[in-house]
Amino acid sequence: MTVVDVLRKRFASFPARANERRHGRPWWRSARSIVSGGLQRDAWLTMAAVIVAFAIAVWHADKPSLDFDELFAVGLASQPLSVMWHFLWGKECQMTLYYLILHGWLGVLAALGLGHSELLLRLPSLVAVGLTAGVLYRMGVRWWGRAAGFVAALVFATNPVLLRQAQEARGYAFQVLLLSLAWYVFLVAIEKADDTAIAPRRRWWIAFAVLLTLAIYAHIDTMVCALAFPVALAALALAPAAPGADVTVFARWRVRARASVRPFALSALAVGVAVLPLAIDAAIHGGGNGWVLPFTPGRLVRMVHDNFFASVTWVIVPMLALLLLAVLPVILRSHRSSVPQIRPLTPPTLAVFAWFAVIWILFCTLPMHLFHWRYLVVTVAPFALLMGVAVSRVGPVVARTTLLLLLVVMVAGLPSAYHAMPREDYRTVGRWLDARMQPGDGAVCWPNPYCAFTVGYYVRDLDPATMMYAGVWDWDRRICYHQLPACAAPPFSDGPTLATYLMGQQRVWLVLAPHGLTPPVAHQEERDEMQLIAAAGFYPVDGMSLITNQAVIILYERSR
Repeated sequence: MTVVDVLRKRFASFPARANERRHGRPWWRSARSIVSGGLQRDAWLTMAAVIVAFAIAVWHADKPSLDFDELFAVGLASQPLSVMWHFLWGKECQMTLYYLILHGWLGVLAALGLGHSELLLRLPSLVAVGLTAGVLYRMGVRWWGRAAGFVAALVFATNPVLLRQAQEARGYAFQVLLLSLAWYVFLVAIEKADDTAIAPRRRWWIAFAVLLTLAIYAHIDTMVCALAFPVALAALALAPAAPGADVTVFARWRVRARASVRPFALSALAVGVAVLPLAIDAAIHGGGNGWVLPFTPGRLVRMVHDNFFASVTWVIVPMLALLLLAVLPVILRSHRSSVPQIRPLTPPTLAVFAWFAVIWILFCTLPMHLFHWRYLVVTVAPFALLMGVAVSRVGPVVARTTLLLLLVVMVAGLPSAYHAMPREDYRTVGRWLDARMQPGDGAVCWPNPYCAFTVGYYVRDLDPATMMYAGVWDWDRRICYHQLPACAAPPFSDGPTLATYLMGQQRVWLVLAPHGLTPPVAHQEERDEMQLIAAAGFYPVDGMSLITNQAVIILYERSR
């Protein structure tokens, strides 16, 4: 067949299609046929998963105040790269990639004149969560079917822990996205290990190395999460076939996994070289996880209760998962004549289980203070995939019914999931102070940097000369740390320094924001500052004080 014949055959139906449109064929059917020719149905469904997950995450994202960690990230990312370097090569190396992304995003916002609203600052994290839902859907479709993809994306998008990180201007959402992409590419690379062409296989392993490197730079704890990859590879290479599974399928994956050992080792070596500067930085300057308490069974129960059972949705999800994984298969086996047989487990399920279990075990046992919900958010993606696998094991009728039930339960439980998120409300405190400060008022803000990061961020048009901060602080730069000598300033915790500052003041606001301090220490420091101000001849003004969980503000006037 010649090229002319092919073209004639391809365009032969055009007059008929035009005739259909002229004789009343709905225009949207023609449009749908044109669009569907360009994109496959799964591509549209992936886009739908991304959009739905983003919509769930963005709902109420502008309501909560920026907390201390978010304000610190915004303050750091607002600096020139030359200033940021002093922080990134130091104790703030744990989110290097995210700080650079946020720095670029703040530059875009400044160029567009959009300002720094809570929603705009959190938008990169929200987009990352939406994209991760699309990745999980694609993983589910590729190895377990559409039902698994739908369930994985839905469970992921409505997880309370994930929603909390989605609505924070921090790097955890990017860590989850990049790590999920790395796992997807990792499994695809193993699956293609028996391809005859070498170049495609090599490209997948290069992509795996790049994604894992970026995930580690997004958050340094990914170094620990990466230990799940060799465990998963070993499980695929050595595990026998699951009961009732196709022995040939498991044998094929064992061959592929064993053929992938060498390229995986080379990729891991490349990742190790790429993250060596970050590892050296962390070894020299140490980490900042000393505030995380060690693992105990009691803390595990408390974490599960606070982060899951506070939302009624996540009381039902584990019960449903238990039903699908344990109870339902037994019931269906006893009624094989009337219902479809349980689908066997597949080799990729072993890899996802290793992804989930290894991270949990390491985070609970390593002496690195990693047992915290914000670090364990990386286990939400494999958990969602395991829920999808559970649904995919049953027949299509049961799977669709379960999916519909999950959809109803998840959507109905979203309000409780949002309300269950604890928030630090510094916006109310800062704007309360902003509305009452008068020109010439002084302010004693303690302790630094907590007070200046949080309360001071929401005080508009504040003259730096009227503020006095403990420790070191540079108001113009909005951030300061001990590595920057230009920010050095004498502390005023001693009486003479504070008395000198108060000599020229008639009204002074005492602002106490003891973020991260234990209540006994915070109360003692509060009493000390009050005594120093009272000794300088000031008395508190009735009705001009605010007490919240985040800060205490008291107005003092000089005695007459």
